[in-house]
Amino acid sequence: MALKIKKASKEEKKLRCIITGQPGAGKTYGALMLAKGLTYKVDKPKILVFDTECKRSSLKVGAPGLEDFDWDVIDADPKELGRKVTYLDYIEAIKLAEEEEYNVLIIDSATPEWEDILERHSKLSGNSYTNWGKVKALHNEFVNKFLYSDLHIILTVRSKVGHEYDQVTRQVTKVGLEAQQESNITYFADFLFNIQNREHECTAEKDETHIYDQLASFKLSTTVGENIVDWLNNEYDPEKDRKKKFVYHIIRLQDELMAKDQTVAGYTEEDLFNKSIDELTLIGKDLKSKLD
Repeated sequence: MALKIKKASKEEKKLRCIITGQPGAGKTYGALMLAKGLTYKVDKPKILVFDTECKRSSLKVGAPGLEDFDWDVIDADPKELGRKVTYLDYIEAIKLAEEEEYNVLIIDSATPEWEDILERHSKLSGNSYTNWGKVKALHNEFVNKFLYSDLHIILTVRSKVGHEYDQVTRQVTKVGLEAQQESNITYFADFLFNIQNREHECTAEKDETHIYDQLASFKLSTTVGENIVDWLNNEYDPEKDRKKKFVYHIIRLQDELMAKDQTVAGYTEEDLFNKSIDELTLIGKDLKSKLD
């Protein structure tokens, strides 16, 4: 195929996102909320989850914010497969998502793929350094499929606490969190979100939009997904984003008040989006005072 020159456009770009965090940090839930936001303009969105985490994504059905959202799943359960998950299963999952024309594929998580590569390396005899080249070629098949697929892909990656041994003091100290995947894979992501704790507070280690990398912390939400897809389509509006945050905050306050059997005005999202920022501020303060 001959090389071609064309005008650059973000609109042709599909999302490549990696979410890292320790077990229980909220990677699966965050990925689903992102997927919901990414497809907010799609009439009948198709979301597929390649689940290697003991059917964890299925536990999120009906979770707050996902009540009216559904997705399909490939349960890559070793008990059902009769074997461990391999790098080839990941490649096959991406192919299936492409063939069935899904809008978003969530790979939850990508850690077993790297564990498969490490295990293959450990079983090879001979020169360890040379053997790395052999197994790295297999891993690169997955990476290339991830990079060049024509759909949005979100990878979750487990993190663990890293340790460092001090030769002088002979003590082992904690040195932060380490993603359990090949380190270079993060270079290929457009967005790298690191969930810090079980309160789901997140930082953007890499953010092509530069909307979130200036924030000390935030939570993955549908709004984050909406902003990313708007940015890709050259439709991101900071004022619209500001209004979204007000609106969703008010909706949450209403839900909390109703859960406590308190009477509220019952504004719909459409009602709220038609109001000014000043009006939303007053409504939010009023609801917050009732909740307090």
